[in-house]
Amino acid sequence: MDICLTVLTDGRKQYIERAIPSWMEQYDSLISNKFIIDDSGQKDYRAWLKDYFPSFTIIPVGSSRCGYSLAMSKVFSTILESKKKYVLHLEDDFILNKPISLENMISVLDKNPLVSQMSIMRQPWFANEKKCGGVVEALEQQGNTDFKNMNTDGHEWVQHLSFWTCNPSIFPSWVAEIGWPEAPWSEMKFGQNLSAKNKVFGIWGNRNDWVCVEHIGEERSGTEY
Repeated sequence: MDICLTVLTDGRKQYIERAIPSWMEQYDSLISNKFIIDDSGQKDYRAWLKDYFPSFTIIPVGSSRCGYSLAMSKVFSTILESKKKYVLHLEDDFILNKPISLENMISVLDKNPLVSQMSIMRQPWFANEKKCGGVVEALEQQGNTDFKNMNTDGHEWVQHLSFWTCNPSIFPSWVAEIGWPEAPWSEMKFGQNLSAKNKVFGIWGNRNDWVCVEHIGEERSGTEY
C-alpha cells in the first residue's frame, strides 16, 4: 500500500516497547516506510530505538529536546520526503486493541477528499470525558453539535468539525503540505487552519464500535499540545 508510518516519541521506553508491536502485528506487511521521530534528545534512547526496532528509520528532531511543535514539524517533513500518499500516525503511548482495516479507511478517504483525517477513537481519559462517557460525548456536552454519522460504501464513520488530533489516525499526505504551526497549543491551531480551508475531520467506525485504541501514557512529557 502507498502508506508510511510515523511514530512520535520523546523517551518513554516503557510505552513505545508495548505500543509499536501491537500495531505491527496487524499492519507490518502493509506499510512500506516506517519512521520513529525522536524528540528525547537522548543518544542512549536513540541507540536503543535502533536496536529494538531495526525495521524503522530513527529520525532525531534535534540534539536536545525541541518540544511538540518542532517535533510535529519534523513529522510532517518526514512525511513529505517519503512521498507516500497516506500516513498512519501514532504517538508512542497508544496500543491497538481492535483490528481495523487500513484498506477500508483509505477507501473512505479517497472518496471524501474534504476529510483531512480519519482518527481512531481512544478510551475516555480526562476527567470530563470519563464523567460524560466518552471523548465525543464530552464535546457534545460543551456545545459541539457537529458530529454526523456517515456511511461510505457500507463503512461507517463520523464526520465533524471539532478537532484534528495527533492521536492514532490515517490522513492523506497533502495535510503535511500545510505545515505545522510553531506555537503553543499547536494541535488546536493546526485544526483551525484546516477548518479555515474548508476541510473536515473523521472518526472511524460506528459509535457503538468505539474504543479501538488504548492510551497507556500515565507519564506525560510534552506540554502545550
